[in-house]
Amino acid sequence: MTIEERGQVCSRLESSLQALAEETKGLSDLQWRFKPDPDSWSVAQCVEHLADVEVSVYGRVQSIMQEGFSDPALCQEALGKEVFLSRAVPKRGRKVQAPKQPGGAAGFSSLAGGLEAFAQLRGVTLWFAQTTDAELEKYVYPHFVFGQLNLQQWLLMLGLHCERHTAQIGEIKANPEFPTA
Repeated sequence: MTIEERGQVCSRLESSLQALAEETKGLSDLQWRFKPDPDSWSVAQCVEHLADVEVSVYGRVQSIMQEGFSDPALCQEALGKEVFLSRAVPKRGRKVQAPKQPGGAAGFSSLAGGLEAFAQLRGVTLWFAQTTDAELEKYVYPHFVFGQLNLQQWLLMLGLHCERHTAQIGEIKANPEFPTA
């Protein structure tokens, strides 16, 4: 990564974590678990999903790097998607069905516990993004919507993904039936 690219990735990872903390600040247990309808997610499920994806993507990044550089043709497919991803991913106009649905935040029984767990995971990702010297653009694996992405784009995606679900949390809180306390 260039210095500028590293700065963009790290900035997105940091700012999205901060935005999530701000959007969830002071929620009660009832608000943490509120679901607008049976098919919608609660704030707890959004945070659980973010944590699941963070662990999954970070683990995949590490395993892909151990396999060696990806096919150069696949790397070519990933080139230049950063601007498109930055515009498309945080927007909530198009709903996308997550490959894995959160299981009800069984592991995150409280707001504080859920946010702390996610922040620890994000800290590992951020440390990697800040310190790696790997040629991340030479490793790719496919996203279920966007096709081939290189590992730098995957790190960017983690920040963008958090922005998307932070916006979803805002939508949950804007629901007229959202508990007042």
